[in-house]
Amino acid sequence: VGYLYEGKLVIDKSWGHGYYGCAGCCGYEGQQLLPNPFSGGVGTQGNNTAESEDMCSNSWVDVTSETYDWASTNSGIVNVASAVSHFMSPGSVTGSGQVQLQRQLARLDCPVQGFEPQNTQYSCTVPTGETTSFYEWGDNNPQAGDNASIAGWLQSLTPASAGYTNGIVSESNFSPATDSCYFNGSPYPPVSGVTGSNWTVVSSEWGPDWVGYVYAEFAYYQTTRPAMNLSLPCGFTMFQQLSFKCPDGQPTVFDYPPIILRATISGTGITVSREGQTVARTLIGN
Repeated sequence: VGYLYEGKLVIDKSWGHGYYGCAGCCGYEGQQLLPNPFSGGVGTQGNNTAESEDMCSNSWVDVTSETYDWASTNSGIVNVASAVSHFMSPGSVTGSGQVQLQRQLARLDCPVQGFEPQNTQYSCTVPTGETTSFYEWGDNNPQAGDNASIAGWLQSLTPASAGYTNGIVSESNFSPATDSCYFNGSPYPPVSGVTGSNWTVVSSEWGPDWVGYVYAEFAYYQTTRPAMNLSLPCGFTMFQQLSFKCPDGQPTVFDYPPIILRATISGTGITVSREGQTVARTLIGN
């Protein structure tokens, strides 16, 4: 039976709950294992939290300390022990635990029943770096806006592993960009940094990462700066920071230091570089 206590509700995970003057009891109903989904890089670990829904207060209560027989469907991928997930190798599993609680059942005295909170857990390889190679100019690629002055780059994560598949690479600004082509009165704002794009990894590869000036801006600076007695070449430098996120996991920054992205406009064309690799083409704006 539950406790009866005058003036307030008593919460007791072993014996249920009771109200003053009430002959029944209220117990627990739903269960969940958090976070769900739960992701981690191979070689890392993280804590699970088991919760059950307290039907007296209509709130979720932490029952992790009462939960036992922690397990996963494949301990070679994720080994779950004492509420801690150890991410062993790439793959996905179902994590679970067992807990005995009084269940909320109408017209019954909250019989003790077993619950099995579960979650989906992903273990993936986290890269430590990447290599980059030129893909193509953007003349005929809608992703690049069909801009002839933009170069695409493909990246391979290192160390090579199929465990990156379906992970997400995201970019952010490590520090503000510089733009020596901009001048007061230009119709184009100065380049301020990367756009914050995301790419889904296939095997070990992601991209293309498009770097450069849109063609109209390139043509404007190539023709207008000399006409105004402003110097060429000019260009921008961006400082890209990359993070990798396991499927449904938290992002991890990789590939230190930040990646340098550059585009330089000359009187005869454009040069684009990414992470020390450079391509150039003859291009006259009109």
